[in-house]
Amino acid sequence: MLNAEKTANLACGIENPTEELPWLKARVEQAAVPSDYCTPYQVIQGLYQNKVVFIILVTGALCDTCRGNVVYDCDGNVVFTCKPEEETKITQRKVLWSK
Repeated sequence: MLNAEKTANLACGIENPTEELPWLKARVEQAAVPSDYCTPYQVIQGLYQNKVVFIILVTGALCDTCRGNVVYDCDGNVVFTCKPEEETKITQRKVLWSK
């Protein structure tokens, strides 16, 4: 049985989202491939409307960051894209991965 502290640190019921969530792991691995178009450079975990979300920040010479930065839920579904006013509502942020 997990203790309360360890349970509180789990995201999506797992300890390491960038390794254990297949869709998120694929996005991180995508960053290893050089590209001028929207390459992920950072994954941030946070809470939005009391649910765990992941912000994938992107960069690239041909990338429009407004369309590129996307917020996902635990299942890899898009919660929203390019809504700065909503992004400010994401709390308890922590960087999970950075290039």
